Amino acid sequence: MKAVALFGALLLGTSLTAAELPELKNADAVKRVVRESPRTLRVLNLWATWCAPCVAEMADLRTISEQFAEIELIGVSLDDAIPGDRNETKKKVARFLQQRQIRYRNFYFTGSTNDLATALNFEGELPITFIYDANKKELARIQGMIDRKDLAARLNTFLKGKRR
Repeated sequence: MKAVALFGALLLGTSLTAAELPELKNADAVKRVVRESPRTLRVLNLWATWCAPCVAEMADLRTISEQFAEIELIGVSLDDAIPGDRNETKKKVARFLQQRQIRYRNFYFTGSTNDLATALNFEGELPITFIYDANKKELARIQGMIDRKDLAARLNTFLKGKRR
């Protein structure tokens, strides 16, 4: 029954408790989440609560996720990279998402951030946002804080190209 409730929460985009916040244990798991999305475009955002630009862009990412039905926005918290009690850190991330009413899918990364940076070919600076098509091809990446209007324009351009 708990698995059904968790699946329903993910589908409905309701807030999750720390215990329910799904963990991704390595870079392959992050890639799998992106690959398995049924949406036309997948937007992967790597962030952390201790990253001021990450926090600043969350409201814009929430707006983008609500504005575009054809995309899936996937957030991956890298808060576990900072030493500390994992359970407490997960609780902090879950509270953060709930307080900001973030409804798009989010995960808690517990693997090596160095391995993730290598797998996704980036320097490790946060935030970073990737846009992928349905064939897992990277269409764009935004290093640093997103500009909501710029991201919306890019998504519209990519979506128009897919509709032809």
